Amino acid sequence: MRISTKGRYGLAVMVKLGEDPTQWVPISKLSQELGLSKLYLEQVLSLLKNGNLVQSTKGPQGGYRISSVQTTVYDLLSVLEPSLFEHETSVGSNTDLEHMLTDHVFMPMQNSLDQTLKSITLESLVETTKHKREAMMFYI
Repeated sequence: MRISTKGRYGLAVMVKLGEDPTQWVPISKLSQELGLSKLYLEQVLSLLKNGNLVQSTKGPQGGYRISSVQTTVYDLLSVLEPSLFEHETSVGSNTDLEHMLTDHVFMPMQNSLDQTLKSITLESLVETTKHKREAMMFYI
């Protein structure tokens, strides 16, 4: 499976915003902390906002924050990578073969992908990141 930079950046942004879901984070801070282009982040955040996954506010204390830590990777990728969830069934003119492949290969594969992505929440990704960061800290 191939996920575009839009999907990868979107996941990174959502994990970063999930670290403190009540705080409004300016796009300039996200850009700096993630090392990502501010212009590209604006496009990604616009899609996330249209998908109701983030909220935004204007002004000196403004920025973005996540709508819910219970957002799943499926929710996020369905907004940023809709082609991952398109159901293409045509494999030729043989309808028996087409139905067999759809029923025994393509649909189980799609169902497995959907189930896996729905089981991963933003909250679990934030916790994993936090634990890895703590494990890397050295105390003197």
